[in-house]
Amino acid sequence: MSSFQQKTCAKCGRYSTAGTQLRRCGSCLAVKYCSSACQTEDWASHKLVCKNVGAARMEELLPLMGAAENGDVATVKKLLEAGAKVDGGALSEGSQETPLLTTPLVMTPLFMAAKAGHASVIAVLLKAGAKINRTTTGGFTPLFIAAQWGHREAVSVLIGAGAAIDSVTDNIVTGGQLTPLFIAAARGHEAVLAMLIKAGADVNRSNDDGCTPLIIAAAHGHEAVLVALLKAGAPMTVTNGGCMPLMAATNGGHTSVVAALRRWIAGIRD
Repeated sequence: MSSFQQKTCAKCGRYSTAGTQLRRCGSCLAVKYCSSACQTEDWASHKLVCKNVGAARMEELLPLMGAAENGDVATVKKLLEAGAKVDGGALSEGSQETPLLTTPLVMTPLFMAAKAGHASVIAVLLKAGAKINRTTTGGFTPLFIAAQWGHREAVSVLIGAGAAIDSVTDNIVTGGQLTPLFIAAARGHEAVLAMLIKAGADVNRSNDDGCTPLIIAAAHGHEAVLVALLKAGAPMTVTNGGCMPLMAATNGGHTSVVAALRRWIAGIRD
């Protein structure tokens, strides 16, 4: 059954309700489901078909994916002019490079360019109609990926093109709803974090565990990032199960961060 003809969920047979639509399997794009629960339940029977279709699609998409990853602007333009799908997705295994994610990812040329930090390729893909806020499995956007790797120019292009600043990752996959600001704080990418704050990123947001970007910065020992968040108005009173930023820094043995927090508490803004 083609994705175009399919009117009901492949698992339960239900039609989509008013105001909603069936969601395609992100790998093969050939089967639709009414919910992630149905997709998960159907995976045992669907995975073989999905793998075969996904492999065929990967073969078709490899040239554009590779050119985007390598920053080859000329080849990207030629392939797009020749009819390559700008938003074609290919299955890629999750790894330690993606925080807390071990399930397969559906990557597009835009994601590949964002991960590699090729701002010029990102601009070409966006001009060709690439969906700037499309998410992978887990809810990761191109902006999140670029912020994760600290690619300032890529982040700048995506923000300028209207990327969703406070998009959140999937709570089920990541263990907590994270925004690009969270990952920049965790990785210590000060310049990227400053861009996100300037663009209006929410420094007050906490995830389901009560953790904030400030607590993350404190726990990882990123003093410069922590100070930038404090100057932007990040609250010190939000707790993570009783763990305030000072406690997080102390538990992590980050003495310089502890000192910076104590100076801030004392009203010293150096």
